[in-house]
Amino acid sequence: MSILCDRQITIPSHYVESVLAMIEQHLVELAATIENDDKNNPARREMAAFRHMAQQLGYDFKIDIKANNFFSVSRIALQSKR
Repeated sequence: MSILCDRQITIPSHYVESVLAMIEQHLVELAATIENDDKNNPARREMAAFRHMAQQLGYDFKIDIKANNFFSVSRIALQSKR
């Protein structure tokens, strides 16, 4: 039996900002471990998983990793599909 599958949890709206801040902080920590936009770094999969969680909350994060260990993480509100 595989434990890896699509699952969802419900986050009360008053906690969304805190959860997004936690995701953003973790993305910053992960981005700091990637050198020169290394596409094979295992942290990339973890970053994708955290971005997917944020997308379920209506946000995404743009992560720019450049030379000399410079990076930026920006939160982006997604458009509503209504």
